[in-house]
Amino acid sequence: MEEYLKNASKLLMNSTEYLANPDQKTIDQILKKADKDNEFKFTRNVVDVQIEGRESTDLVVTDLPGLIQSVDEDDDKK
Repeated sequence: MEEYLKNASKLLMNSTEYLANPDQKTIDQILKKADKDNEFKFTRNVVDVQIEGRESTDLVVTDLPGLIQSVDEDDDKK
């Protein structure tokens, strides 16, 4: 599940590129990028995953991509 959440976050952080050409080749290119090469540092979108089933405990995972992170440059503090 961790890999799926990371991939969803990466697509949100590069949404302009993805929305311009939402095919598998574009997705693969975005997912190969290093995290520091993201188009955006944060997004207002949320990755929300719910897992439900008779044989599992209900689980909800919410990721706020880039919204909560440490700041390493003075310009980023703004």
